[in-house]
Parts: sequence; C-alpha cells; structure tokens
Amino acid sequence: MARTGGHSGADRLLSELVSSPQRREVVWYLTDNGGSAGFEDIVDVIASDADRTMTAVRLHHVHLPKLRTAGAIEWDDERGEVRLTPRAHAAVDDVARSGLLGQCAGD
Repeated sequence: MARTGGHSGADRLLSELVSSPQRREVVWYLTDNGGSAGFEDIVDVIASDADRTMTAVRLHHVHLPKLRTAGAIEWDDERGEVRLTPRAHAAVDDVARSGLLGQCAGD
C-alpha cells in the first residue's frame, strides 16, 4: 500500500539531518565526539568569532529544537548537554552508506 502523504519518523529525521548546514554540523560534531557534547562546545565549533552570539541564538531557538522534535537529539537545556539518540546514530549510518556523507559533511 502506498503512503498517502506526510513523512514517516525516519523520513523526517533524515530530512532534518540533511536540510541545514548548521544541523548537519551539530550532528557530525556529536558523532565525532562520542554522541554528546555541551551546548557551548557546539557553539564554539560552529560559530566564527564574529557571529558567535547569533549562532548560539539560532542553535537554541531553531536548530536544536528541530533536531529534538525530529528525534535526533536529547537536549537538557538547563545543564547545557546535547546527546544524539540511537535513531540519529542509525540515520547517520544510513546517510554515510547512501553516499551523502561527503555532501553533508563538506558543506
């Protein structure tokens, strides 16, 4: 039976992982660091000195909430901890096997 619309959870997760360079950077950074990192560490890696504040605001209000809603991360805002979910680890593996890894990591 064909799907009649909408995205499955896996489709949504993959879409969020590859649709934004900043979200890809977050996921690849977490992947490279054992699946977890502090919010400030993520900001340090993604932002240039000139746009650090704006990057932190966008991560906090846009990118991390989207990744959390998609099921890619667990985020403890009070403690400043971000962790990939098992679903995200599997999605990263799927993206790597599909050949999109170079496109995603290199943007």
